[in-house]
Amino acid sequence: MYGEWQIIDSYGDEDASAQPVPQIPSSPTKQEPEVPSEEPSVQEVEVEDEEDNFDMMDGPGMDRRDTFVGTPLYVSPEMLHETKSLPASDLWALGCIIYKMHTGKVPFEDRSETGTFERILNRQLSFLPEMNLNHETKDLIDRLLTVNPKKRLGTGRPGSENDLSALKNHPYFQGIDFATLGE
Repeated sequence: MYGEWQIIDSYGDEDASAQPVPQIPSSPTKQEPEVPSEEPSVQEVEVEDEEDNFDMMDGPGMDRRDTFVGTPLYVSPEMLHETKSLPASDLWALGCIIYKMHTGKVPFEDRSETGTFERILNRQLSFLPEMNLNHETKDLIDRLLTVNPKKRLGTGRPGSENDLSALKNHPYFQGIDFATLGE
């Protein structure tokens, strides 16, 4: 429904399986009511500044994958645009998970997958007063659920204001010693 079936064989396995690659249909057959958004609609992300062209994908073992794995509720905007998974896509999913941990709901859920994808692309995110989220939690979720993956917290060039250290040092994670998490 959302794309062609592709044979997924990322690791050279002979037993590759066919899985759908989600894509928003260009001309839906059924019109759904338009939901007004407080955020501007984002259809394409353009990066003009060379410094913004830092790609946290550089380095060994950081190849892009042309696969879609997981629930559509946590899929990032770049997966919907390019059908490519990046480490920045995982940070988007982290923002969705933190939102769900605190509210019991996923941030972009709609009655249909198409509606969910539209809510993601338009970043229809809300922090309702009854959610009782503190400032640090809202700030972290907001910075992880940034549509432009190059501006997302944790994806910046080392030493920049949104690099991986900035994510680890966010007030939300106060008291967590990341060096000892693997022990």
